[in-house]
Amino acid sequence: MIGTAVLYFLASEGVDAALVDRGDIASGTSGATMGNLSLHNRMPGPTWDLAMESRAIYAEWACSLGRSFEFEVTSSLMLVDTEARMEWVRQRAEIQRAAGLDVEVVPSRQLRDLDPTVSPDVAGAVYCAASARLNPFLLCSALASRAVEFGATVYRHTEARGVDVHRGAIAGVQTARGPIGCRVVIDAAGAEADRVGRMVGVPVSIVRDYGCVVVSERIPPLGIRIKGECTEGGHEADQRDELDRRNNIHMVFSQTASGNCLIGRSGIREGGFSKGGALEAATGILRRARRFVPAVSGLSAIRVFHGVRPFSHDGLPVLGPVGEPDGFFVACGFGDRGFALGAAGARLVARSITGKEGEISWALGAERIRVEPRGGAAPAEVITGARSREEAEK
Repeated sequence: MIGTAVLYFLASEGVDAALVDRGDIASGTSGATMGNLSLHNRMPGPTWDLAMESRAIYAEWACSLGRSFEFEVTSSLMLVDTEARMEWVRQRAEIQRAAGLDVEVVPSRQLRDLDPTVSPDVAGAVYCAASARLNPFLLCSALASRAVEFGATVYRHTEARGVDVHRGAIAGVQTARGPIGCRVVIDAAGAEADRVGRMVGVPVSIVRDYGCVVVSERIPPLGIRIKGECTEGGHEADQRDELDRRNNIHMVFSQTASGNCLIGRSGIREGGFSKGGALEAATGILRRARRFVPAVSGLSAIRVFHGVRPFSHDGLPVLGPVGEPDGFFVACGFGDRGFALGAAGARLVARSITGKEGEISWALGAERIRVEPRGGAAPAEVITGARSREEAEK
């Protein structure tokens, strides 16, 4: 997603740009996602503008790209498991509304009128009419194809093996098919962004989170088509069983326009995941989903897909120039929010290359990757969302 979007933005401005992909378009993390653009779980902070701007960019692309990527506005629910979380949810919704998001807290007695597929003992929900979803494969393919029409080059199944640096500046990329001369390299390698960073001695830190999603057979619409579990705000004991805790399972549900249901999700940090554990995680996912949407217990699953969510060390995207070497840019660390934040993030990186307006705040800027976090915590300037390092120090 990030690589094809940056390519598109650059090519549309007349920049001679190329994408080097070890696999094919959307063959990595971008092809292992649900494609949800949920706004009910966004809060004001460093990524708020990225989420809102990305949502607007997708709506514009739906009209201008000339290719369908199944973008559609569809309402969403954040389901609240217990009454203990409801007051926290109400306070949270007030903050969202003050920031301009149209959300509504729905109590249990009204929730089943809104969506009769939700379990009757759910305490309530947050309803948002402005969420959306898209098809990740079709979007990435559309961006790459449109960029090629603008004059860009796409090298598929071509591994980047090194980056050439001459006198402190980018000079080219070494690939399996030979060298490519260039003055700028954008590291949008997702789960492999740290490997590309090492090619030029830049410490791009990537924390890998492995998860899987279950895909069901096609069925008629099952209530509101995007539903997720509230995972914060309560102080009660974790109600999940050992299997759910071991696989870090939380309910996320999305139904595509074709009728298939994508049911997730699990998340295991690097070192604890194995492909053999995908079946256990899928079992836990369906059991957890049944608690919120009982109708899933009657569905047939047609496949399970798994992938890597590449987070930065502080959980925020890493965008823009790193300083040294000159011409090396980063666009990575989005974790599980590559599509939710990716379009606006890619546009910021492209503008930082072409010199167009669009400032990248210190909270999201690539220069912060040279700041060592203390005790595993995020640097204070990242938490506060300061627009510059000087502002953060003040």
